[in-house]
Amino acid sequence: MISFAILSYIGVFAQFKKPLNLPNYDNRIIHWGFTFGVNKLDFIMVKEASFANAPAQDNLYGIVHKWQPGAHLGPILEIRLTRYWKLRTLVNLTFQQRNLVYYFDHGEQIVTIPVASTFLQAPVLLKYNGARATNVRPYIIFGAAPTYDISALKRPNNNKPHVYLNTLDLVPEVGTGLEWFLPFFKLSTEIKFGRGLFNVLSPDNSVYTKYIHSLYTTYFMFSLHFEG
Repeated sequence: MISFAILSYIGVFAQFKKPLNLPNYDNRIIHWGFTFGVNKLDFIMVKEASFANAPAQDNLYGIVHKWQPGAHLGPILEIRLTRYWKLRTLVNLTFQQRNLVYYFDHGEQIVTIPVASTFLQAPVLLKYNGARATNVRPYIIFGAAPTYDISALKRPNNNKPHVYLNTLDLVPEVGTGLEWFLPFFKLSTEIKFGRGLFNVLSPDNSVYTKYIHSLYTTYFMFSLHFEG
């Protein structure tokens, strides 16, 4: 009677235990997928020492940068190196705009210059994942993303205020995420931070660039990765 009760309890408990989805997922060496998400792209600005004299020379009292929300998408390739280490590469298209705002005449005149960017990125990242807890697994990633700004090639010949950027950058990245093993595919939710190494400002003789020493790209990305 006692044995029957124990076996009944085990049977009821097994019904509530979650099934292991994609149990052989890690046996494959190569996985393909697709990613898309949203991002916050911004500048790190370093002003020239001569900016202290800008009010007297050009009536310029302030320069600030303001981020705008953006989006990114692209394919994923992930290669298993060991049980816990993976190599991941992506080809991302990132669409974004940042605004540079100039305050003249004690703020009475404000000039906003939109700086649009379309990044073609190819991040190469090392990924370290923990052990699976049934159908969830945490991971961290780090690496670098060679970046080409397609929009920086566009330089309209007009008299509108403008700030031009250089096309090339290299962006170290670090992030973390969770992998969710679903019945037919794996979904990853990920946050990632990047900070460019190169000064992307393309200076000219205008008042809009002569007081800026350098501009560096920085961003946060939230991504959804779908892998089979």
